[in-house]
Amino acid sequence: MICKGIILFLSLSFSLYISANNSDEAIYTRSFIAMGSDFQITIITTSKQRADSLLNLAYSEVDRIEKLISSWDKHSETSRINENAGKSVQKISGELYDLIFRSIKISILTQGAFDITFGSGNTDFWKFNPDVEFLPDDSTVKSSLKLIGYDKIVLNPKDTSILLRHVGMKIGFGAIGKGYAADRVAAVLKSSQVKSGVINAGGDIVCWGKQLSGNDWSIGIANPEMADLAFSYLKISDMAVVTSGNYEKYFIIDGVEYCHIIDPRTAMPVTNNVSSVTVISRIGEFADAIATAIFILGEETGIYLVDDVEDLECLILLKDGRIITSRGIDLEHD
Repeated sequence: MICKGIILFLSLSFSLYISANNSDEAIYTRSFIAMGSDFQITIITTSKQRADSLLNLAYSEVDRIEKLISSWDKHSETSRINENAGKSVQKISGELYDLIFRSIKISILTQGAFDITFGSGNTDFWKFNPDVEFLPDDSTVKSSLKLIGYDKIVLNPKDTSILLRHVGMKIGFGAIGKGYAADRVAAVLKSSQVKSGVINAGGDIVCWGKQLSGNDWSIGIANPEMADLAFSYLKISDMAVVTSGNYEKYFIIDGVEYCHIIDPRTAMPVTNNVSSVTVISRIGEFADAIATAIFILGEETGIYLVDDVEDLECLILLKDGRIITSRGIDLEHD
């Protein structure tokens, strides 16, 4: 699953180009830190007063979501679930229940490459820096797998309750939470009659409507080795775009590069030929989860999965410089 350190790099993986004209409407933006990431909310509206009210509403929604899904906030529902793992069934809100249910469905779809129980395993023995000289022994790696597995989550739809089967299990939403938050903020703003906007949740992009020029939004896609420079871009509207990448955090042993993204099925770092994965979907949470899963699955299985799912596209940049895209991708270059 994606490591926390990738969040900072994901925020650099997109360049957002916004144009303006002399319309009565204008672009208003607010940036803040939430969920351990940089958030930027951009909307088009008619006055600063209205923009301030709407951006306050957006911030409040992000704060609400964070308090719901945070595993660091001891008062959150998620923390309560984790504290009672292997001990007792926990009644939870319908919203959190539904998010967990959808997460399990994505786990099934991705053959376990996405798994919200990944935090149950102790993978602190992985240190991703060039000074690493030895791999941990097999017994250490295998022991970290004992508590990982979405199939160890028991849900009861009759009373929206959950049980984690074993003491020590944990769920976490690091690989889906920002996408979900972006979806929710977009929904709140749309319900307040905001016709155009972009949510950048630590690099998870959700956009709708048009730029002031009337054109679609342009989302630049950066090479992981040149994160400030877009090598191509997508013109999109009413879509989500998320990138998962191997951004300079890796080590090499015996000629094999071990990237910082860890496969929850093996507790081992990914060693395939993928450098970055960009996913386009109509749903931010889905794009968020699928991007990391495809990185783990690799280009062949990843493309096969994407081409089999409606309204899902991806671009995979390989370490050897090749670019692989799903059938519906339409890239533009400068």
